[in-house]
Amino acid sequence: MKENKIVIITGGNKGIGLGITKSFVEAGYFVFVGARVETDFEGLNKNKIQFISTDVREEKAHEILVKTAIDKFGKLDVYVNNAGYSKWRPIEKIDNMFLNDILDTNLKGAFWG
Repeated sequence: MKENKIVIITGGNKGIGLGITKSFVEAGYFVFVGARVETDFEGLNKNKIQFISTDVREEKAHEILVKTAIDKFGKLDVYVNNAGYSKWRPIEKIDNMFLNDILDTNLKGAFWG
């Protein structure tokens, strides 16, 4: 039997990330998807995917993803740090909460990954 290759994909539940998830599943990988919101992964082999509720803004969330993969398979082959997003609004409507959410997700999420 072919040995599983293991990948973690943050934000692998929609958009570009879902496309990355699909590509890895089709290539025979077992995929851990870390994201805030689960999807049904329609059309994909769900036996090759495990969703883990993840907030990439938190360092501990990345540690949990890696620990889960290693505990289950004894290794991790690839870590795709894809999670991120953007929202747009006029500059006069940008407040600290809005800015912090985007920076925490896109900057801290990339850093902790």
